[in-house]
Amino acid sequence: MTNTAKKWTSTKKRPLGERFWEKVHITSPCWEWQGSLTPRGYGLLQLGTGKKEYAHRIAWEMCYGDIPAG
Repeated sequence: MTNTAKKWTSTKKRPLGERFWEKVHITSPCWEWQGSLTPRGYGLLQLGTGKKEYAHRIAWEMCYGDIPAG
């Protein structure tokens, strides 16, 4: 398991990826987040650790790996 995969492993009963993708409504060309939002409109998902993370960051790391510095 890569470091990125370990980072997003959920301690909840269902895997984080499963919980994440059920909250994404895919339309062309948009992918709309159906889960919790911040007051500024950013998607949020609670990790198994209790920490909340932005949905776009989870999506990037699940698809591409670590987010580049900068």
